[in-house]
Amino acid sequence: MRVDDARRFLWVTTTCFPQMQGFQKADDGQSGVFKYDLQSGKLLKKYLLSNTDGQHALGDLIIAKNGDVFASDSAAPNIYRIETRKDELEIFLTSDSFSSLQGLAFSPDEKILFAADYSKGIFRIGMRDKKILQIGMDASTNPIGIDGLYFHRGNLITIQNGFRPHRVARFFLNKNFSRVTKSETLEANHADFNEPTLGVKVGNDFYYIANSQWALANDDGTLAADKLKEPVILRLKL
Repeated sequence: MRVDDARRFLWVTTTCFPQMQGFQKADDGQSGVFKYDLQSGKLLKKYLLSNTDGQHALGDLIIAKNGDVFASDSAAPNIYRIETRKDELEIFLTSDSFSSLQGLAFSPDEKILFAADYSKGIFRIGMRDKKILQIGMDASTNPIGIDGLYFHRGNLITIQNGFRPHRVARFFLNKNFSRVTKSETLEANHADFNEPTLGVKVGNDFYYIANSQWALANDDGTLAADKLKEPVILRLKL
């Protein structure tokens, strides 16, 4: 979910997975973006992707300053855009370089879009020429398993739940954002961690979901109810 505070919209991505209650096989791999009025909560529009051309799984999304919305697809190698003037969901960029797209983040001038790939690391995308560059990593940094991705003061904040211990880390970037020069762990192996996932940055505070508990959702749509805990939101000073 992302809030467009300037236009008072709430944008939400959703996907039909076997783990959901009421799942029907015919809906497997359908996905979309929903637009809500932030004040009333009214659903204003659905932007849907059919599964007739393959599986889709829209996950993270980000809002540009002009109101355009971008969403990543972890099942297909696509980044989608909803332009304010067209108000339609369309492919912004597709590439065989992508394997499992996750978090998205803009540089402050929005000339660069950073995209986390769960299997490959982080990509740097030019917004004008759509040139794709896989960001280089120093030898001590593990770039795999990034779910949430956020830009902060010239560097990237990552939520990594693809290996253990799960962690929140800071990736230090060089001046042209083409390489990670080093990284530091900001939080790891927290007692409340159960697959930390996404968050939001407010000034120098970072709020994020500590326990998405994804592994406790069974493939038949049932839950391990005896193991579920109340959601936990953690705050981290950046």
